[in-house]
Amino acid sequence: MLQRIVVTGLGPVAPNGIGLHAFWSATVEGRPAIRPIRSIDVSRHNRKVGGEVQGFDPTQFMSSEVASRSGRSTQLAIAAARLAMDDARFEEIPEGAFVAIGSTLSDMAEVEVLGDDWLLHGEAGMSALKMQRQNPAAFAVRITRGLGLRGARAVSVHA
Repeated sequence: MLQRIVVTGLGPVAPNGIGLHAFWSATVEGRPAIRPIRSIDVSRHNRKVGGEVQGFDPTQFMSSEVASRSGRSTQLAIAAARLAMDDARFEEIPEGAFVAIGSTLSDMAEVEVLGDDWLLHGEAGMSALKMQRQNPAAFAVRITRGLGLRGARAVSVHA
């Protein structure tokens, strides 16, 4: 049975603007989004500019507790989802909500922690809880929880 999917809200969190108005204004005006990278040390890299989301404060979109336990990619995704929900004028999330996230690597910070722990401690250092918290496949679940959606279904698709 074919079901309709309807886009009801947009929530851009992008290098050229956070929020629909800022993003669209920058796009229409042709303002460049490529700038010097500030969030990481690029001194040993050939490229020093990129499309980095700057001026992002995660606590504008989630509690400080959620922000502190989330990697940057998760924070950006939660913010984008929150903005899209606001744009859609959701007063409450419908029962049976479904969150689907497409990403190349999930939250890279989480993947790096998992890899570092594996290199330092091997399989013995990998608890089931740690694997669950840092599992790239749990990206959509972390976003769903960060939004406070209880009982929602979630799936992460990684290319």
